[in-house]
Amino acid sequence: MRRTTLIAPAVLALAFSCATTKPEQTAEKKAEIVTEEEFIPKKDAVAEEEQIPAPDEEFVEEEFVPETSSLKKIDMTKWLLNEEDGVFFQTGIPYCANAADTHHEQLAVFVPRALFDAKANGDGTYTAKACWNGAPFAMKIDTPSFLAMKPAQSYSREAASIAKSGLIAVLAGARGKGTGIGAAVADFKAAIRFIRLNADILPPEKGFFVYGSDAGGAIACVIGASGDSALYSSLLDEIGAAETTDAVDGVFATEPRTALPLSDAAFEWSAGHAREFSGADAEEERLKSENLARSFAEKINSLSLAGDDGNALTLDESGGGPYADFYRKELTRSLNEFLAAGPFPRKTGLFATHIAETEKPQGESATEGMFAGRKPRKPKSAIPNIAEERLFREMTEKRQRELSGIHDTPYDYIESLNALSLSKGGGRWVEYDGADGIAEITDWKAFAKLFQKPLRKIGAAASDEGNFSLLSEMYDPMYFLCEKNGKAASSWRIRGTAARGDKPLTAEMNLAQLLKNNGLRVDFSLFWNDSATDGGQGEDEQAATWISAQE
Repeated sequence: MRRTTLIAPAVLALAFSCATTKPEQTAEKKAEIVTEEEFIPKKDAVAEEEQIPAPDEEFVEEEFVPETSSLKKIDMTKWLLNEEDGVFFQTGIPYCANAADTHHEQLAVFVPRALFDAKANGDGTYTAKACWNGAPFAMKIDTPSFLAMKPAQSYSREAASIAKSGLIAVLAGARGKGTGIGAAVADFKAAIRFIRLNADILPPEKGFFVYGSDAGGAIACVIGASGDSALYSSLLDEIGAAETTDAVDGVFATEPRTALPLSDAAFEWSAGHAREFSGADAEEERLKSENLARSFAEKINSLSLAGDDGNALTLDESGGGPYADFYRKELTRSLNEFLAAGPFPRKTGLFATHIAETEKPQGESATEGMFAGRKPRKPKSAIPNIAEERLFREMTEKRQRELSGIHDTPYDYIESLNALSLSKGGGRWVEYDGADGIAEITDWKAFAKLFQKPLRKIGAAASDEGNFSLLSEMYDPMYFLCEKNGKAASSWRIRGTAARGDKPLTAEMNLAQLLKNNGLRVDFSLFWNDSATDGGQGEDEQAATWISAQE
């Protein structure tokens, strides 16, 4: 965009002196003398060549204006008010100047009533002015299976639950998988930048936090690890994002699906030994599993992870070593937290097992369950095998029945785990000290046989062509932390579930430990075999409670 400015003769001398200090601009101005705005002919050819204005003639200066100048700020005269909840809100706000997808690249803001001094306009809207006291901003990432997130078009109860907690809630739409590597993360980063662009009119920011679960949690982790990373600069420039920071202060992630490039290798290391190889290709499949497990060990050894005691977490050629013991201890801690939480008698089961959902066509919004935007045909390879899906569900239900039951005491529960292992040809793998009420997992591989028995084909994650772009380092927070490519958030809260079926647990463990190694505040825990929720609260309430405690 270009803007034509007329400068009065009285300031010509000053304009000329500035121009002569930057001779490189002369060629540029010659090339751009004709603009879309207006062509003003030059009467004096010599004066034009030397950039010297003729006497008593108005001088025309062509001023370059960045494309982001067309990005309008929030209109403070258009706020709506939900009287019942006491929340001001606006929806449908574009957050980038050159949107790649205008249907998704919009956001909504929800502000507690106490943070605005507002006056009714008489038409249902309000003109608001921010009060001096501020609040943390919280942005939810809701992208199951990395699908697009549709922007809120009306009042959102989930966002309101955040705002009623005294926080400022932001719901941003974003593109989903299949729209380019890094597109979704770039969109959310652009939304964060847009909020910062409005810092002079919104309540003062007391920290910016992102939160989400599953794929949304993974994107939240990437945003938290890659603040202002140059790896996203070109994507942000393409959509005309505001030129400010996208670094955040905290991340709240529940079962984040991170480390996708390493997912298959991680699962074969942790649970490949529980596979039952049979048939003509049994030996080939066994070697494939072993090779993936070895590649995981190589990756772990390259991360330079350290335990809380400062000692290196590594794996040897057999897949054992300090890292394997670290893994066992994390599982033991998860089990003891489960036993301590009670109450007993307690019903147990494999409640958190992930059952793969049939992929939805590209463009479908995960938040609304509606089709939006273009919907290209999915490749045949991405269409799930119905027979395989049915078998997977049947086997999962069988495991659910095996692990379900009502147990009177922690000891009864531990003995049921050992009995189940013995019934399948294994051995005792958990010991329990009744006096101290402490359990100890002695064989973490037995855990995999009961809770993580492989039900999917080897290399299932990498073979999903619909997710090929997600295997880029742009979706791996570990990459940004290891390469120091971005400003990492200072506060993290990460939750996972031990009994996740066909998903490796190492991603959350590794991320949490690397964050600790980088001196960041980390609240990490694995739920044993219940869904990853605290105190029966929903995700939004949990996030609001944690974010409020970070002030």
